[in-house]
Amino acid sequence: MAAGDFYGWAAEQLVKRRFQPLGTIVSALDYIHTLGIIHRDLKGENILLDGRFHARVTDLGLAVMGDSRNTRAGTLEYMAPEIIDNREATPAADIYSLGVILFRLATGRLPFESSDPLQI
Repeated sequence: MAAGDFYGWAAEQLVKRRFQPLGTIVSALDYIHTLGIIHRDLKGENILLDGRFHARVTDLGLAVMGDSRNTRAGTLEYMAPEIIDNREATPAADIYSLGVILFRLATGRLPFESSDPLQI
């Protein structure tokens, strides 16, 4: 991927330009969700951009199909509350992670940060 990971690219852009690849990210999520797949580890480092700044959602190593209750997986700072609580993973968990990505793009920081994982 010519442009690298999403956060690396976004760090060099004006805030309004950081959101341009969002359409291809949402389309990719919609596609995997229609297949019944839940990513569970969506974060900027798992979104790669090609030379034309089209996003590719990568690292489906923690992805699941259907009910994945009691299987906590993913990056804590991006993890939806229902995943932390060992409830069923649904496409909404990926949308939550996308919201964290958008927050970081807009503010330059994560919405919840702590050196203590229990505080996140």
